[in-house]
Amino acid sequence: MIYIKTGKRVTLRDIARRAGVSATTVSNVLNGRFEQVSRDMAERIKNIAAEMGYQMRERKVKSTSTTLGMVVPEFTSELYGRAIKGAVAAASRLGFQLLLASSESGESAEVTAVASFLEHPVQGIIFLSSSRYTRSEALRLALSRNVPCVVINRNILPEQAYHILFKNEEAVYQATKHLIQMGYRKIGTIHLPITGNSRRDIYVQRYQGYIRALEEHGLPVKSEWMREGLLGDEPGALSVASRLAEDMFKSADRPTALVCGTDTIAIGALWAAKMCGLAVPDDVALVGFDATIAGTFISPPLTTIMHPTLEAGQRAVEVIAESLWKGVMPTGIEWLPCKLIIRGSTSRYEQWSNSLAAK
Repeated sequence: MIYIKTGKRVTLRDIARRAGVSATTVSNVLNGRFEQVSRDMAERIKNIAAEMGYQMRERKVKSTSTTLGMVVPEFTSELYGRAIKGAVAAASRLGFQLLLASSESGESAEVTAVASFLEHPVQGIIFLSSSRYTRSEALRLALSRNVPCVVINRNILPEQAYHILFKNEEAVYQATKHLIQMGYRKIGTIHLPITGNSRRDIYVQRYQGYIRALEEHGLPVKSEWMREGLLGDEPGALSVASRLAEDMFKSADRPTALVCGTDTIAIGALWAAKMCGLAVPDDVALVGFDATIAGTFISPPLTTIMHPTLEAGQRAVEVIAESLWKGVMPTGIEWLPCKLIIRGSTSRYEQWSNSLAAK
């Protein structure tokens, strides 16, 4: 968005004075930079700007080429699909065309996709990364041609490209805190790999959020209530999760709630609970991660965490557009919050339905 002054000349200081913030903060908000300001304050500043004679309109990119490239691990994933949807909407709004390429066959496919984009050519490239990716050749190739790049969901070269990351630690902290607020005190986890070759920083961050919530509330952190599961798309992930959960549920001192690394793991734990004669959520509560459609069709529906991939896709296009307008390469890190979606697997139907009615 840009703002056009109308009528009597209004300065940034005028808006800042009414909003009770600095002129720099006003400038950041009116130019689409929201990293250092809350959403409520950003909306307040924009409303004040409009009231004082600013009008918003979309700014189209003026160039012989208005094409962006976007590399995604796969097209069929719900998680990646939301990011594509956000990017397509923002690209259309800002006057871009969006080319899509899949890196489903691996990181070498990322390099191939980027090389193809550069031949087109494109004005910017968005990398929607799998958590499994560890290399940076594709990004370095694009940067070597001075193409603005935004990387979603992986932190590799923040000093050279713009990165949009998710607050995984805070998300699992809030999910665990939700369980505590619902009265659960013996909370275990089937987390994603935090050791070995499959270890990733985002899995460690989620695990740390779980631990932090327990420690802050003085609850036991017991290794016998912790297991390491498989990624949701790995063969056997569901059956492995079911077996791990069943092992914990059959112990004399079993957990009464589980924070799971994926929805797939949580669904496996639900199977195990039913095999052990445990009712969800009365005997054991379950929280997943990824907000898959499958989690809405099980009984009870699954409480889960949603990545803000739709917003990330939108922001990626906006960041590249702003960098083109200003003639600078975008760098740094922007953190987006995840969303806890509360459903029946952590609260009784009456509590769940009442909470939905209140929204």
